[in-house]
Amino acid sequence: MINSIPVAKVDIAGVTKGKVVTADAAHGVLANDTDPDNDSLHVTAVNGVAANVGHALAGVLVP
Repeated sequence: MINSIPVAKVDIAGVTKGKVVTADAAHGVLANDTDPDNDSLHVTAVNGVAANVGHALAGVLVP
């Protein structure tokens, strides 16, 4: 049997200036992801630049 790849969905979080967003894997970044073979999903590493961690993706700057 061939192992099918997991399906990762986009995760979005917003926060106001001076605040922090915290999410664990099971209830945060993996909550909407699936594996066709029902294999367990794990987060092993996060690349902040590639994952746009700490970067504004959309919004309006209000001076």
